[in-house]
Amino acid sequence: MGFYERRILPYLVHLSMRQETFSAYRRRVVPAAQGRVLEIGVGSGLNLPLYMDAAEHVVGVDTSPRLLSMARHVHRSGAASTELIEGSAEALPLEDKSIDTVVTTWTLCTIPDVNAALREMRRVLKPSGALLFVEHGRSPGRKGETLARSPHAGVEASRRRLSSEPPDSRASRRLGVPH
Repeated sequence: MGFYERRILPYLVHLSMRQETFSAYRRRVVPAAQGRVLEIGVGSGLNLPLYMDAAEHVVGVDTSPRLLSMARHVHRSGAASTELIEGSAEALPLEDKSIDTVVTTWTLCTIPDVNAALREMRRVLKPSGALLFVEHGRSPGRKGETLARSPHAGVEASRRRLSSEPPDSRASRRLGVPH
């Protein structure tokens, strides 16, 4: 990893991701996290102050040591503990079915093997757990079609792939995702 990736890029990521446009989405999604939470791509910790008391313990994973160093200086609003781990979403250092909520905000596009990362998220997520995420763009479907027919269609389709729960699950009702 070169000088740019180690020293400059983390600050550019932090500056670009703290825009108010992004903050509004963060404030809508992150507070819904409960129990033992895994945040994929915790970055500089912009989501950490948004976790409520229902998030008993937050495990943040990121590949960037510099961004994790920045996150260590962020104070959580809740009283729960935070653990920051340098690692990859494709190989999570966590036990099977040990997480109540997985949170990821604008991260999936940065993961080299997103399918492996989604399998890992499913592996560590409890059967009753929830995946909360905010992403940008539209997911490609078959033969150039688009999976997202409405603003929430892609979210719902991905959520169903990760969960054995029917579309009217507790998580989708809590977040107001149409089914």
